Amino acid sequence: MRILLFTDNKSCLAGFDTLRRSKNHSVEVHPRGKLKPILEDLSHGHFIYLDITGLSIASVRSRLKLLGNSASSPFGIVDRNSTLKDIAELFQRGASDYVDGRLLREGLTTARFGRVVEFAAIGAPEPEPARIPVPMNVYPSGSGWDEVEQGQEYTFQMLYVGLDHMKEMRRKSSEDLLRTIRRTLQGILSRAFAGVDGRVWVWKEDDGVLLCPFDGERVTALIPAVRLVLNRVLINIEQFSVTTPISWRMGLHLGNTPYEASGETSSIVSEDLNLIFHLGERALKPGQLAVPKPQSRLRRTK
Repeated sequence: MRILLFTDNKSCLAGFDTLRRSKNHSVEVHPRGKLKPILEDLSHGHFIYLDITGLSIASVRSRLKLLGNSASSPFGIVDRNSTLKDIAELFQRGASDYVDGRLLREGLTTARFGRVVEFAAIGAPEPEPARIPVPMNVYPSGSGWDEVEQGQEYTFQMLYVGLDHMKEMRRKSSEDLLRTIRRTLQGILSRAFAGVDGRVWVWKEDDGVLLCPFDGERVTALIPAVRLVLNRVLINIEQFSVTTPISWRMGLHLGNTPYEASGETSSIVSEDLNLIFHLGERALKPGQLAVPKPQSRLRRTK
């Protein structure tokens, strides 16, 4: 991630040395007077740190308002001399991080910054779930699982997920390590899609399908899937205990299938379930997220 540090004191940069040396981040230094013009031209995908050392409270609040009104980038505050007495005010005004003099002397780590970025994403306003034209023969499963009955056919959001480069990993890694990687990925999926009632449903050795209910209008699984793509580097650093980067491919599809509990799906016959596995195993490239064009018609499973 590109980090923009606004400070008039170059010694402040020493606290960012670890992030500067990281392969995943870059740190640019700008004078505080350039904050407003740079914000006006800034696109998404950046994180801003503003050094408020030496500023009056009125000046700090003015700059906080400027940063809070900018939707382009999350931001944090560097306060080397503890100018602010009410730290909570920063977060109430939209900040995602606070760095005091002690933390700056110790240095900001990549793991800590990863948590800051994750917190900033959680605190961001939720986008409106995607809406698509509803095809024929849709049997909404609802906005949750309360009314889903075993043996009945419904339309679900089907997300295929497959680990990449597993043939190569089998040659280099023990089976215990491979099992750990699979369990870790399933845990990541369960947490990432918990907010949209996603469930890991069918899982083979290195790939599987996660189901999310579909209410007939909103594709709620798309936003968590995109977040997984954007946060893959941080996920590797924080959750996979291997030196080789782990990647996975995903395909999201609206499809019909009879529902059975996980572990009892071997007898299910569903063209759409076959289709999503075919997409994931044959068409997707490593690390790719694909969303096929909705079919004009979903077929009822016989």
